[in-house]
Amino acid sequence: MSQILELPDWIDAALRKAAEASGTTPVEWIAARLAESSNPSTPPLQAKSLADLFAGRLGCIEGDEARRNEADFAEYLESKRREGCL
Repeated sequence: MSQILELPDWIDAALRKAAEASGTTPVEWIAARLAESSNPSTPPLQAKSLADLFAGRLGCIEGDEARRNEADFAEYLESKRREGCL
């Protein structure tokens, strides 16, 4: 059985944005929040890896921005290695 729920535009936009950010549909996002609230001992559903988080997304950074990000990331990784976190 299906139901139709009317939402104000601002709630619909926020729901769609939250669902997209978590890589789900609005219905799946609502179902996950309901599952969390009915069983508070269950941790919230989250992506298990970067591959899960970025599944279905395409894109790249090119040019100077890519080189700057690459250098920043390399520096970040080196600092983590020095801290013994890698």
